[in-house]
Amino acid sequence: GFPWSVIGTLGTFISTLVLTISLSYVLAVLSAAIERRTLARNIAALGATPEAVIDNAHLNQHAGSSPLQSHLMTLSGQIHEQGFKQNAYPILKFFHPTSADSSLTCALLLLADTCFLLRMAHPDAQPSAGALRLVENAIDHFRQKNRLQGSPRVAIAQDHQMRELLATVASMDSAMQGGKASVSTVESYRQARKKLLELCHDDGWYPRLSRPGL
Repeated sequence: GFPWSVIGTLGTFISTLVLTISLSYVLAVLSAAIERRTLARNIAALGATPEAVIDNAHLNQHAGSSPLQSHLMTLSGQIHEQGFKQNAYPILKFFHPTSADSSLTCALLLLADTCFLLRMAHPDAQPSAGALRLVENAIDHFRQKNRLQGSPRVAIAQDHQMRELLATVASMDSAMQGGKASVSTVESYRQARKKLLELCHDDGWYPRLSRPGL
């Protein structure tokens, strides 16, 4: 009869709408997860250590002459985009990679360490300050968008990689050689690095990063 046919049609329409929206969301999440892992591998391909990234990309060439500097600026845009997608799809937080090379948090820690070394380098050995700021701002944006509200802070007892970074800086002809500003820069980055390590811990990779020599 009349009322039941309308109810049946309406039920079919609602079911189709819900199914379409659900599929659209799932496909968008899967696409974002694939993009995240691809970005992580692209960053990891630049080098296994900050020193390797600098050497491979020639980031220490004067006056922004690095051939891959434009690539870093492109990466900063992609990192910003992943931060926004994390905000749009919180479930991405639970898509844990099966290897460190596929972890975007590990890749961003590598990029942050690289930027720190370049910041501490002699001015003549630094790339464009604008490129460094773009990458650093993008990493900070991603970190803020990935922050878990109410989650306990991870106790970072011994940051072996930070000690290695400072040893590398000490061996360079760097701005760290006895300036108050450089000391504050080191402490500021130490705190920022702890927050990145917390993200790595959430991603399942902090134990690997915290061991000496890794």
